[in-house]
Amino acid sequence: MEELSPQPRRRLRLTRFDRLAWLTLSLLWAATAVVVARGDQVGIRVVAVSPADGAEGVSTMAPVQVTFSQPILLTGALRSLVLDPPAGGTAQWRGDTLVFYPGEPLQPDTLYTATVPAGLQGEQGGTVRRPFRWQFRTGHPRVLFMAPDAQDRYQIFLLDPTQPDPRPTQLTAAEAGVWDYAASPDGSRVAFAAVRDDGGSDLWTVEPDTAAAAAAPQQVLACADAFCSGPAWHPDGRRLVYERRALLNADGAQGPPRLWWLDLASGETVPVFDDSQWLGFGASLSADGRWLSHVAPDKQAIYLYNLEDGRSLEIPTQMNEPGVWSPQSPLLLLVDMVAGDRGYASHILRVNAESGQVVDLSDPATLGDASPAWSPDGREIAFTRRTAQNPIGGQVRTMSAAGGEGRVLYESTDYHHGGLSWSPDGRSLLMQRTVLRQVSSPEVWQMDRDGGNLRQLSPAGAWPRWLP
Repeated sequence: MEELSPQPRRRLRLTRFDRLAWLTLSLLWAATAVVVARGDQVGIRVVAVSPADGAEGVSTMAPVQVTFSQPILLTGALRSLVLDPPAGGTAQWRGDTLVFYPGEPLQPDTLYTATVPAGLQGEQGGTVRRPFRWQFRTGHPRVLFMAPDAQDRYQIFLLDPTQPDPRPTQLTAAEAGVWDYAASPDGSRVAFAAVRDDGGSDLWTVEPDTAAAAAAPQQVLACADAFCSGPAWHPDGRRLVYERRALLNADGAQGPPRLWWLDLASGETVPVFDDSQWLGFGASLSADGRWLSHVAPDKQAIYLYNLEDGRSLEIPTQMNEPGVWSPQSPLLLLVDMVAGDRGYASHILRVNAESGQVVDLSDPATLGDASPAWSPDGREIAFTRRTAQNPIGGQVRTMSAAGGEGRVLYESTDYHHGGLSWSPDGRSLLMQRTVLRQVSSPEVWQMDRDGGNLRQLSPAGAWPRWLP
């Protein structure tokens, strides 16, 4: 048999382009192998925290934030953040940032240690290989109020009630004065309406804890040809609802109020309601940010609107006073005229936004209940009451959130009381007090929750509120 001779081998010839392509693919494969092999060795880093490590005087309601080098895989096996002393609250994720909101105020004047535990896994691979810790120290709540400056124009002042002789610090110097204000949920900023000489007003913010050189108020909304006021903070601290009234002429006459949103980061502002004829003022948002309440003057009602699903509820009212949301539940307190044992009197009504139930909490024999304020845990209500025995002055009282007789904390026939505000820890109350039967300016006073340790904080001041 004839033996077959082997065929000559064909050599693979690569062009320059082929060699370049193969080299590129080889490098990509090698890089991928390195990333896979070293992913767990490199690990996930904490790139930013707030409050900063070593921060002092942190608000007792300040959120605690941690930003990672990549989004974390939420398995539920590990808590992403641990505080010591322990604190309850809710956590929200914004991309690669965890934001923890305290459910109750942190302990004042306390050193906190925050820990990101090891073992957290990233969505893109890798883990937090070792615990990350930092510390910050809380401050204690202080008091905001409004009082006349040297030119007799109302400005915002801040004082520390723990001092034996508190000296107020002036936060604003608006040329035509401040109309109203509201502190952010975490106490880091105060929004206010600064009046202009043309009869309009703009919205500004000031940071009460910033160094004096950088604490100048910042304008967040210029309201040309309008009077903007009544700022109400969304719980996320990034948005406001405010009232906008168009200026109708050069004399400063104002049109009816309408509600608008303001995004503080972008400056974008839009109406709350699509209906351009919808009127409203006295806006307030529930603690979870789901419900918006406001006075609807043309409807003679308090209007409740669910921002998530569009549900609404109208509560008829004769007094047009804004409602006060509970810090713990979808309950709203209203003050309205109700027929009682002695004719019509102002009563405190409790409204359940979810069920629509309205409950009258006042005694039928009262001459008038007013200024309701929820305790921080939502279990008690502080309020003022006029009685047949004391129809001009009045009492400062508390009662259960379910209603009932409650108890008298303080009573006087010589003073009118209002503007009640609980301290964040629920241990004391602020109030505005005015001397009766003579021309006088309102004063700012503080008392313990049992009525003890009554003392004057400022001889001139109105609308006091706690800064957490």
